[in-house]
Amino acid sequence: MTITRSASRRHPCAPWFEERDGDVAELFPGGRGASRETLESRCRHLEAWKAPAGFGDLVERVRREQGDAAATSLAHVGAGEPVLYTGQQPSFGGGPMFVWLKAWTAVAQAERATRLLGRPVRALFWIAGDDSDLREVRALEDPLLRRVFDSHGALVPDARVPVGALPVPFARRDELARDIGATWSASALPEIVRDAPDLSGIMLGCLRRWFGDRLLVVDAAWPETRLLARAVYRRFARAPGAVHDALSQGIAGATAAGLPVSIRTWPDRLRLFHVGAQGRARLVSDGAGGWTDGATRWTDSDLDAALAAGDPSFSHDVVSRPFAAEAAFPVLAHVLGPGESSYFACLGKLSESMGTLAPVLPRASATLLPAGPWPQAAEAGWDPLHEPAPAFRRLADALLTARSPELESRAGEWARSRDGYLAALAEGVGDRSALAGLGKRLESFEERFRRSLVRATETRHRRDLESLRRLARIAGEGGLQERAWSPWALEQHLGASLLGKLESVLDPSDPSHAVLEVS
Repeated sequence: MTITRSASRRHPCAPWFEERDGDVAELFPGGRGASRETLESRCRHLEAWKAPAGFGDLVERVRREQGDAAATSLAHVGAGEPVLYTGQQPSFGGGPMFVWLKAWTAVAQAERATRLLGRPVRALFWIAGDDSDLREVRALEDPLLRRVFDSHGALVPDARVPVGALPVPFARRDELARDIGATWSASALPEIVRDAPDLSGIMLGCLRRWFGDRLLVVDAAWPETRLLARAVYRRFARAPGAVHDALSQGIAGATAAGLPVSIRTWPDRLRLFHVGAQGRARLVSDGAGGWTDGATRWTDSDLDAALAAGDPSFSHDVVSRPFAAEAAFPVLAHVLGPGESSYFACLGKLSESMGTLAPVLPRASATLLPAGPWPQAAEAGWDPLHEPAPAFRRLADALLTARSPELESRAGEWARSRDGYLAALAEGVGDRSALAGLGKRLESFEERFRRSLVRATETRHRRDLESLRRLARIAGEGGLQERAWSPWALEQHLGASLLGKLESVLDPSDPSHAVLEVS
């Protein structure tokens, strides 16, 4: 297999990382990018970091689940060796390709920082197992074959339940493993699905398969992980008004800078969740002289005492998560996708009181195509190297029109003839409503006749249309490939060694979206 870089497009994180009119530096006080100066400055800041109480418990959890090498690596982190940090919800099958790109960027940037700084830097992936949006993570797709594998089938659990630990019954896992194996005969995913009891376990298995001990993996839903952030949770709980005011200023600043904003703030809510009975996660909000999650109530002192004691039923939300991560681990930099970049741009003011956030780096971004040339795409007016794939129907119509221009000319002739015929009839007929009905029937006949001609034309050009359909679907058909395709599916259709080869071609510091041809 050979992978060749053939073109570049605008990076999906460009709005937050490219140079622009106006100063947005205050929105990212830790810096943007991975220059030596930026990383060295962050290393000096990390000299004061100390592993929180309970870090050894997390090391032992990792030892039990991932082995001695991973545990030893995490123990070095607890001793102060910095990490390149990233994360994602526990998606079935490891999620879309952008998750692989995010994890790989953390690994590659950690290896680069190790060389640049002359000291060990490790990559760490934070599985957001406490996320509660199962609809967003339960499906694994093969866009080319139009197959969708659903982790939970007919099971529709409570929308507020953290998804990571939701069990996938063995019978369901076995069924999924058989279906995936029958569809992707060379895939290692069926083995991972059979061995893991839940979505977080499957996510962990995928990350371990792809990166091994090069990537440390922890889960936010583990009580050992949550307890490491309790000091940050207490700070958020003690000053909710100040958090709201700082976040409001950050949102206003990002909006004024012309950046897309994806978060909101409320004066009556903490930026914390509480996981109560049946595992239901609820935001903690103002509750008549104290705080409540809708089921349990706390006074200020009771809530602070519970957090100080290390109650593992409390967890972060999207705003408090970066600060929780930096309390738990010596974060050298955060690797972000476009969604995270959007809300990180709103945290600058808040970070002044919470402690400056680490630098932010965009994840790698790429589209992989079967090697050109692509004559059918050219006839349809689509340049796969420089343009995302439009919907296939549009491409098919363009190709057929180019091959058979008489389809359009005949349609125009029919319409003109119909209008002329109806106009002539109108001169001698008084009942205009009858003419209107005749006109609609003629239009309906014309459309049916036109469709029959299109179908006949499609039959003549069936092979070229299938080639165009395949290329459009692999390219992402209407969106970015990295959001529509799983790494597992891409490897099945572009080659089993795809991910290994891709690592050697991508540049983790590339500010553009790479378009690559695979042959």
